[in-house]
Amino acid sequence: MAKTAQKAKTITLFSDPMDNNGAFLFIQSGAGGTEAQDWAQMLSRMYTRWCERHGFNIEVVEEHLGDVAGIKSITYRISGERVFGWLKNEIGVHRLVRISPF
Repeated sequence: MAKTAQKAKTITLFSDPMDNNGAFLFIQSGAGGTEAQDWAQMLSRMYTRWCERHGFNIEVVEEHLGDVAGIKSITYRISGERVFGWLKNEIGVHRLVRISPF
């Protein structure tokens, strides 16, 4: 019963008519060279696994691999129930700061 109530509460959060649509997800490595490209690839894997866990269909539209490692940019088309509602706040710059042990 608690699980059903939680699901109903979650569904009420998606009140915008656009929330039920699919979405495009674009990840770009930006400045930082190989480290930034590696971080972009980590984000890409994270979003791919998140989509798989939620039962969403994720398709690569365009991908540019990094020179040494990682990716320069990637664009996904994601479809499923309330995909846009889940992803609409995933905008902005995600930064990874690594502190050298030396």
